Amino acid sequence: MLESALRGDFLIATALARVCLAAALTAHEGQHVVDQRSGIPQHGLANTIAEETRAFTTQSYVNQSLGVKSAYGIWDPSWPADKAEANRQSAVSDVAKQDAEDECKDHGCL
Repeated sequence: MLESALRGDFLIATALARVCLAAALTAHEGQHVVDQRSGIPQHGLANTIAEETRAFTTQSYVNQSLGVKSAYGIWDPSWPADKAEANRQSAVSDVAKQDAEDECKDHGCL
């Protein structure tokens, strides 16, 4: 009985984690759509970094609002309140830069 209950709790937690990840990723991709429809320049490494920074920042706010740690390290509810925003900005900057560099390397930044 205990094993069954634990397995049920695990499945619920896993499903919740997937829903939270899906919500955060949807927000990330949605920010790209907003940027594209706004006519924000998207060519070149600097513009790609800026675009990814906006998308990962948006994603981190979803993680924060759901009270969950980001799979990308861009939000962690255990961060001290007085350091949370600086930690977010630093993590977003690092992830956005790496993602943009990978994107430009793999697909080119025209």
